[in-house]
Amino acid sequence: AGTRICFTGTAQDAAGRIVERPEMEALAEDAGLVPVKTVSKTRCDVLVTAEAGTQSGKARKAAEYGKPV
Repeated sequence: AGTRICFTGTAQDAAGRIVERPEMEALAEDAGLVPVKTVSKTRCDVLVTAEAGTQSGKARKAAEYGKPV
């Protein structure tokens, strides 16, 4: 609970339906997590990616700061 989580990429559910960012953030909040918009050294704990191995700006920042992806 209280873990700050950031999302990147376009997520799909098991049926292939696009899961919009507000829905992902609502699910995170329901699980006790705190969605944040950006990856920073002190205000983000973990990054969730839609594509494994993504090289997005958020993924690069997470790697730079040693955050789990």
